[in-house]
Amino acid sequence: MSNSTLASLRLSLHKIGATINTKEKNRDLLVKNISKIEKDIATAKTLLRDYKSICKVRDDIKDYQGTVRLKKVNGNWEFRGESKSRFKNNDTCMRLLHGKRHTKEAEQARKNLTSAFEHWGYGKLETINSSKIDDLIEQKRENFDKFSKAPAILEAKKQDIEKGLETINQEISTLKKDLNKIEGTRKGLTAIYGTNVGAKEINNRIRKQFGLRLETKLAPASSVRGEAHAEWNRSHKDSPYIMASQEDLNYAVSALKKGPDTVLEFMFDVQKREQGTQYRGTMYNPHSGIGTIKRGEQFQIGFIMSCNTTKGITDRYTSTGKGKYHSSDDPANKGQLRARYIIEGKPFNIGAGDTEENERNYKPGTQFILMKEPYNQNGVTCFELKEASTTKKNIATVYR
Repeated sequence: MSNSTLASLRLSLHKIGATINTKEKNRDLLVKNISKIEKDIATAKTLLRDYKSICKVRDDIKDYQGTVRLKKVNGNWEFRGESKSRFKNNDTCMRLLHGKRHTKEAEQARKNLTSAFEHWGYGKLETINSSKIDDLIEQKRENFDKFSKAPAILEAKKQDIEKGLETINQEISTLKKDLNKIEGTRKGLTAIYGTNVGAKEINNRIRKQFGLRLETKLAPASSVRGEAHAEWNRSHKDSPYIMASQEDLNYAVSALKKGPDTVLEFMFDVQKREQGTQYRGTMYNPHSGIGTIKRGEQFQIGFIMSCNTTKGITDRYTSTGKGKYHSSDDPANKGQLRARYIIEGKPFNIGAGDTEENERNYKPGTQFILMKEPYNQNGVTCFELKEASTTKKNIATVYR
């Protein structure tokens, strides 16, 4: 995995996640549509039955010139009719009797047909004649044809979406594996960095890249892992927690072999930054690095600078002597003095260090301004620093 893939993988995962959400929503809508179509198919079947029975009625009244009355009998439409000639006699009572019955049955016929066809928006039916029935039959046939094709069309669309979802799910699975590898590598590197030997070895690789002189040789990546793991076990012998999984540590070793740029990208990429005051206990050479910086001057760091938000923790990291944090046996500590940095800035929270430390980390290359002349406080030289808002080229690089 190349350095440039980290951000692009996360971006791809975000996009693919958004895509699958859209597809799933579309599928949900499709399911609802299919449910509606199934109801419409049932309606279409009813209309087909009506269509067939009305076709029979149409044949019955093909040459009939009177007013058509239809009645549904056992689910089928049947023809009823009254000849206009029946009302030409002078028997008023008889004419009214048949007229009322005719009106009632004709009105019922209109209601029945309206109910059957209103699904298609045909509108309210008036006098029903043979040509009107022809129109209704044709309209019914067209709509039924449309609905008879709809299920197959929608089923094909559903299958296409499901195939797309399967492809997307496979892509998601692959990307998640890569994302897990990214997170696992970060966890492994952070765990190694959380030990003294691990922090030293990772920073020495960074210092070398910044052109700083190293006091000790770089250890092989696999040795760094082994020594860091052994140190962690010694200091956490009664802890039920492990330093990191073997898989994560394997990922970390691979990153170490690729070089400082890969290590830094895994450790710092997309991690949060927090504005505030931090403190760092360390050592410094009064004749080089920060020991030569004047008030108001700007410089950059050539290592991962760990600090914390609790001032008292710095005493642990300014301790010197045999067996102390800054061992007198370490060649890098020769000629060095105790120092405390008081820093105003916005470091990263990469999840390193113990919980009580509230550790924060500045990325190599970060630039600072020395806000006042160094001063002594109980045998410790204090440097008040502020993260620079702008960068400058060709400025001093501090070792530690």
